[in-house]
Order: sequence, then C-alpha cells, then structure tokens
Amino acid sequence: MPESPSTGARSSLFHLTLGLATLISTLGLWGIMREQWNNLHFQIPDGATRVNTARLALVSHPWSFLLGGLALLFLFISLRRLLRHLLRAPHFHQASWSLSPLTLFAFFIFWFVGFLGISFGAARIYTKWIHTNAALFLILIPYVLQMTWGVFVLLRLENVSWSLFLKRFSFRINPGDGQKIFQMFGLALVLILAYSAVVNPFLKDAQAQARLHDILGQSRSWKQILPSGIALTLLAPFYEEIIFRGVFLTWLRPRIPVEWAVVMSGVVFALFHMELVAFPALALLGSILAWSYLISESILVPIGIHALWNLTALLGQLVRP
Repeated sequence: MPESPSTGARSSLFHLTLGLATLISTLGLWGIMREQWNNLHFQIPDGATRVNTARLALVSHPWSFLLGGLALLFLFISLRRLLRHLLRAPHFHQASWSLSPLTLFAFFIFWFVGFLGISFGAARIYTKWIHTNAALFLILIPYVLQMTWGVFVLLRLENVSWSLFLKRFSFRINPGDGQKIFQMFGLALVLILAYSAVVNPFLKDAQAQARLHDILGQSRSWKQILPSGIALTLLAPFYEEIIFRGVFLTWLRPRIPVEWAVVMSGVVFALFHMELVAFPALALLGSILAWSYLISESILVPIGIHALWNLTALLGQLVRP
C-alpha cells in the first residue's frame, strides 16, 4: 500500500508542538488521576459487612441484579455460538491505515490536549456565567466540540477528506449481527457487574459516574435527559468506535498479534475516559468492542454495543436515588 502524506517528514515546529502537547497531556492526565486517587477511601469489610452490603444493594438496586440475571440467561442460551465467534481467528479484510506511528501518536496527543482544554473551559464558563442546564453545557456541547476537534486533527494529519475517510468503514448489517450485539453486550454486562461486585465492597462511595449522576440529579427533566442521551447514546458510540476500533485497532491489527491488538485498543479506550476506579472495567469493555468489530467486520456492531451500554448506564443513573 502506498504511504500516505502523513508518513512524510515533519517540520521541527511540528515536533516542538508535539513535545509541548505531550507534556501538557501527561501533566493533565497525572493531575486527574492523582485527584481521583486522593478521593478514594479504601476499607476492608468483614463478613457481616459484606452480607449487609449485598442485602442493601439488592434492595436499593434490584434492576442491576435483574439485568445481570437476564444477561446470564441469555449468555447461557447462546454460549456455544458466542464462544465459537470469540475463539475463531478473525479474518479481517479492512485495509490497514498507512498512518506512521508518529502521526497516530500525534493524533491522540493533540486530540487529548483539545479534549482537556474544552472540558476545563466548559466547566469554568458554566460555573462562572451560566448555572443552568448542566447536561447541555457540560456534556453535549463539550462533546460536540471535542468530536469536531478530533475529526479535524485526524483529517488534517492524514490529509484526507471526511467522505473518503468514512469510505474506509463498512456500515452494513450482516445476518446475525443483531445477535452478536446482544451477545457481546451481555458478556460485557456480566463481566463488569462481576468486577463491580468484587471492587465496590473495598471502596466507600464507589461511584465511577458521579459527575453524570450529579448533573442528572439537578433535575430529571427532559432538559437534562435529552442532551445526555444524545451525547452518550448517539455521538459517543459513533465517534469513539470510529477512532478506537475503526482507526486504532485496524492500524494495530497487521502489526501485532490480534490478542494484543484487542487488549491495547481496550486499554487506550479506558485511558481516554480518565476513570481510575473504572479503568479495568472500561479496558474490558473496550476489548469486547474490539473483538466484536473483528468478528463482524462492520463498525455498526461495536457502535450498537456501545450505544446499548451507554443507554443502560444512563438509565441506571436516572433510577439511582
């Protein structure tokens, strides 16, 4: 495959800017992770405490146990077919991206710097001047700006138009893809509920999505729910799957063993969400999304799983006291 313009020599100004952006990204990520670490309060529960915690969780969050039970039942019914999909070596036909490692690294760094700037800027503007409709000004508008910035950076570095970029992906739905979506979603739900059941007893106030809960807690009106729903169930699945699976995973696939490509895609996906407690769960979810893309060869499958996952998380925040 011929090399794209992105693999050509970069100017010294590009390298200087990239170095500065890498420093800002590292410091920003370190500051966020350190703050989350300092806010964690660990505890070692005894047997009685664990029983009481489980009883309280069953009473206060029966929907989570119901969802887990339904997912387990669904997995049990379709486990053989699911395992056959997971264990077979994926025959992936999408052409690999010709991005150089430097260009791919530059994209993630420049995107992350813009991500941090937009997030902090939106929070400051909201706190100082707006004070209303937090879901719109702290979730939807920042995400649209972050998504637009990421697309601009990638297309600029790769020197390709948006229409040509989208032609690299398959948006078709094949027979059985709907079943794959629910199977992989069920697998993710069971594994991450198991992770939460193990981790949460050791944490006081273990709430990975506290910011979303606080925003929705201000008002359960459509002014809060609709912007959150658009950002989480439409924009985020489409954009993040295009980037983390459609670009990053596809770039990794011919360069390293498929298992490591899947894991690395999940880890980078989790890293960009900047959630310390939820990092292993997000990495696991990202890996499941990556594998679903490889076995389906349609970007709509991980998008569907991601949308279903975010919708479940959003509904969970709405019913949480």
